[in-house]
Amino acid sequence: MKKTKLRNTLSKEIKKLTQSKNVHQDFKAQEIATFGRSLTPIEDLVRMYYATKAEINNKLGGNTRWRHKVIIRQPGVKTVSTELGKIIELAFEKIKASLSDQLLAAIDADDFEKIQELAEAVCFFKGRQRPHPRPIDFEREALIMLKVHLGGEKITIREVAEFLARRKAGSKKIPEIETPADGFSALRKKCREINFPLASSRKISRT
Repeated sequence: MKKTKLRNTLSKEIKKLTQSKNVHQDFKAQEIATFGRSLTPIEDLVRMYYATKAEINNKLGGNTRWRHKVIIRQPGVKTVSTELGKIIELAFEKIKASLSDQLLAAIDADDFEKIQELAEAVCFFKGRQRPHPRPIDFEREALIMLKVHLGGEKITIREVAEFLARRKAGSKKIPEIETPADGFSALRKKCREINFPLASSRKISRT
């Protein structure tokens, strides 16, 4: 499948998912923008394994984010405060246990298809940047991520353009951006496609 045809197919799938106000649909659309399709349950588990393992390695590198306090609230359970690192460590152990259990169960059952599924999941991520591979559709993935982060808050199209420019440059510094003559029409179209909460642009009076 040619890249142009693939992107057109992805944009249609992403548009369909992001029209609802369901954040889980947005996450699914972000997954498709990143990998080109939805992940299978076992692929998603392998992805989480790589992600949590990377966080563990960050701890060894002295990442201060690891010590941030997180409030956990559950119905009928006492509210507790714990370190983010402890949550990640617990998640990592659960993911490892799940992968080990599935592999051993497949071996015990002579389930070659399950073993092959596990192997193909590992193969799928081989060669990709881990734990955060470069998205196949970079702009839509970034826009959906920003949309989820905003939680309904509106920002201007220029602020969106600045965000994308920072992401592309890999920097927190806001790059200098000139407003194009068409007023970011292509970017506005993508924002409409994913139901992005755009605010009215500030009008600048000309003398």
